[in-house]
Amino acid sequence: MIWIMLATLVVVFIVGFRVLTSGPGVRFVG
Repeated sequence: MIWIMLATLVVVFIVGFRVLTSGPGVRFVG
């Protein structure tokens, strides 16, 4: 069950980071 929590946390972190940078953040993602 821990894997689900970690996966959700990672997804939320990535989505939030992309929304925060909304554009220039693309270079960070790759």
